[in-house]
Amino acid sequence: MDAIGPLAHEWLRASPTWIKPNREELAVLTGCSLETMADVLAGAQNLHRQYGVNVLASCDAEGAVAVADGQIWRLHPLAVPVISPEGAGDAMVAGLATALVQEKSIQDSLRLSLATAAAAVMKEGVGECDRVDVERLLPEVHIEQLHPPRSGTRTDRE
Repeated sequence: MDAIGPLAHEWLRASPTWIKPNREELAVLTGCSLETMADVLAGAQNLHRQYGVNVLASCDAEGAVAVADGQIWRLHPLAVPVISPEGAGDAMVAGLATALVQEKSIQDSLRLSLATAAAAVMKEGVGECDRVDVERLLPEVHIEQLHPPRSGTRTDRE
């Protein structure tokens, strides 16, 4: 789900698997001011607990945070030349969806998601992304698991 508006909480109650809000959208969904990355993480954790939805929250040049299957990650930003930030969120969703369809682990899915978004901002216009850039950026992606998974927590999509 990548939509925010008056019906967003209804959509959340329909149990989407993932949502990918940016900081502003997450603030609307949580009703909180999200000034710091810690605030963003708290908001993502709250939605995960409340609705059981996996959350990938993007924060532009600060990277992203993810809460999925009870696990928490910080996705550190990649240092790339930003030509156009338009469409980066959609590229992030496309990378995540591609990896999940390929049944990659959550960690590898998050890596592909961030590399795809970074590759997209390096191009002018919306919807442009070069696979060569994505593949070159993938080894540079650094994600950090903030808390170890609880015993019995799924780490891959089942």
